[in-house]
Amino acid sequence: MAKPKTNFINAFEPILIKAWGSYQDQLDGQLLENTRDALSYIRRVYRFKNEAGAESPSRIDYRVPKNRAGYLAAFGERHAYLSYAHLKKVQAVSQNAIPLPNKRGELTVTLVGAGPAIETYGLCLFYNEGAHELKKLTLNLIEKVREWQPARDLVVSGLIKQVLPKVEIYSIPVEADIKETNCVQIFASHHDSLTGTNLLFIYNVLNEIESEYAPTVLRNLSYIIRQCEQPLLLLLAEPTAKKAWPRIRWIYEDLLKYSKVLTDERNERIVFSDDPTNITLTGLD
Repeated sequence: MAKPKTNFINAFEPILIKAWGSYQDQLDGQLLENTRDALSYIRRVYRFKNEAGAESPSRIDYRVPKNRAGYLAAFGERHAYLSYAHLKKVQAVSQNAIPLPNKRGELTVTLVGAGPAIETYGLCLFYNEGAHELKKLTLNLIEKVREWQPARDLVVSGLIKQVLPKVEIYSIPVEADIKETNCVQIFASHHDSLTGTNLLFIYNVLNEIESEYAPTVLRNLSYIIRQCEQPLLLLLAEPTAKKAWPRIRWIYEDLLKYSKVLTDERNERIVFSDDPTNITLTGLD
């Protein structure tokens, strides 16, 4: 692996402080811990809405700086390595399914519900594990909350460039809500980049979309999936997938119509050791 310039935690902590914005002076260990707990609770309530016995959902307003910082504090490190873990899993099943950078070391990746796009870290780590294969990464960042852009800038400049400085990253913000009917028109304005996608990440998005929007969401995602100029690897992941299954089943079944499943483990658990890149993946009964 290309030797990182610095380790993940040393680069990540300043990002949390900067992401906190005007709340920077109040940022301390106790506040971060409380924010992690609060956001984890809110997300848990929202994730299981409409289920029998579930509490009424609470929405998190990610336009507020402290909520974006809280999200990174609660989930940042885990999500940074999630893409690495999943790519290793696919590689073990089918090496040929992993999209390779072209001769110039270029790769195009699309993230749906991009948020801070911290999954990019694990992606870069995976491709540069053996050698410096990935030199230029184009990111299509589909996100409806435009206020995530400053946090994404922090992640790219303060984390990825600090740890993996030789990777050039070009970000293309695509401000769109995949539940809306005008999404295809927005995608069309980014046609060349989106249809050049090698890897499509849909992480922690579909479980929060009501099934009534299923036809619209599928139509919007199909714009990318069915028009790609080369084979496309799609990574779909949802937390607590077993409980989320009723809300993501619709797109899973529709995707089967024009794709091949390489691996499907709805009860999969990813365990992180003290060394975050040392990851084991196990299924639960």
